[in-house]
Amino acid sequence: MLVKSFTDDLAWAVQRQLVNTYFRSTPEHRRKAAQDTAKAVLAEAKLNNSRARLASEWRKLAELNPIPEYRQICAHYASAVMAGKEALPLPETSGRTYTAKEVGEILGGISANMVGRLANEHHVKTPEYGVEVWDKSPHSAKQVPTWRYNEKGIERLREILNMS
Repeated sequence: MLVKSFTDDLAWAVQRQLVNTYFRSTPEHRRKAAQDTAKAVLAEAKLNNSRARLASEWRKLAELNPIPEYRQICAHYASAVMAGKEALPLPETSGRTYTAKEVGEILGGISANMVGRLANEHHVKTPEYGVEVWDKSPHSAKQVPTWRYNEKGIERLREILNMS
């Protein structure tokens, strides 16, 4: 009815399209089109429900994790699932980190156990010298929190070894 009062070429084209597609379609075609629309709406609702459940699982993981960076990572993925794109940033990385075994090799072949004892004794396990991460336990299938040292942490341990 809106385009009927217009007489330009576009208005006539729209009128022709309406007549050819809607008015000439059978009630069966209209019913099928309505069913297809209903199926599409239902599929979208199911997809949104699935996204909400997945985001909820990411939020639950965030609540269980004591490490702030991992909580931020979980929040990032939860928001990405809900929004369909990245909405929250991933945490900043502070560069390369090293395991106690790698630090021991860098410091002249001392054991990872010795690196850990020195770090604990001299309070090196602080955010200034590294970061706590979740890693797979070498002797079981569990994930365990482990400390990874940054360059500054390695230098501090080197100073401690030279003082000894």
